[in-house]
Order: sequence, then structure tokens, then C-alpha cells
Amino acid sequence: MKPVRFFVLIALGSLAIAPMARAENLYDTSINARDILFQPEQLIVQEDVQIYVTVRNSGSSGVEGTVIFSVNGERIGTKPFSVRAKGSPEEVWIRWTPTSVGSYTVRADVVNGIEFPD
Repeated sequence: MKPVRFFVLIALGSLAIAPMARAENLYDTSINARDILFQPEQLIVQEDVQIYVTVRNSGSSGVEGTVIFSVNGERIGTKPFSVRAKGSPEEVWIRWTPTSVGSYTVRADVVNGIEFPD
């Protein structure tokens, strides 16, 4: 089987301006480019790969939410997360199978379980 080429597109969190004081410091989750890994690293058509994402919280409150995974603009699934304030990051993953040789855009979006989305 031929290996699959892929590109990683990361959606970094940015906090919306909140009506309450200091809300921008309460919830601040993010995923960095170095926080998305593939196992195995060499992708092969019709063989499962696990896409790992590390979610970090640099805010002052614990937060829970969902990571939305998509490939080429199509949602492939979601995974819940919860991260303590300034605590250890959480790693979540999803299984995906490339169907053909080519380039893929992989995206991971963080959606907080609160009214201020990242």
C-alpha cells in the first residue's frame, strides 16, 4: 500500500470577550500544532490511525468540553475532555481510516462546556 500524505490544520482557542470581569482569565483552553500526533506516524490507505490531541488549560478555572475532529471539512467524531486549572493537560484521541492516497486536512476544535467558547 502507498503511504498517505497529510497536512495538519490546527484550530487554536481564542476566548470571546465576556460580560463578567476577568472571564478571559477563567477559561483558556488550547491545542497547539505540536499537540496533534498520529499513531502510527506513517499513514497507510485502509489502515486505522489514531489521531491524538493534547488539550491545555492556562485559565484560572477548571474546564470541560469537547474536541471536534474533522478531516477535509467533514466531522469524523468528538471526544470529551476536562482539564484542571493550570493542571496537567489531557490527551484525547479518535480513530480514523484514510480511504485513498492524497492529501488530508486534519482539524481539531476545542469547544468548552461553558458559555464562553474557545
